Amino acid sequence: MAKTTIEENIHFADIVKGSDDDFKNIFGDQTPEQHFTSLRKLNPGILFVFTRGAEGVIGFFDEERIELP
Repeated sequence: MAKTTIEENIHFADIVKGSDDDFKNIFGDQTPEQHFTSLRKLNPGILFVFTRGAEGVIGFFDEERIELP
């Protein structure tokens, strides 16, 4: 039920931000790119911010990928 609610919220969101641990717990062990692909199936216009603790952050939008420390 919680996953269904999260997916519904993603459908209506403009931006989704989550940590590597958040996405692993909710959607399983995937690469950031795989998570973005899954999110785009729910919402094709989504902007995705994927945080990785000390490893920095990756931002995805359209076909762009930006990685920052």
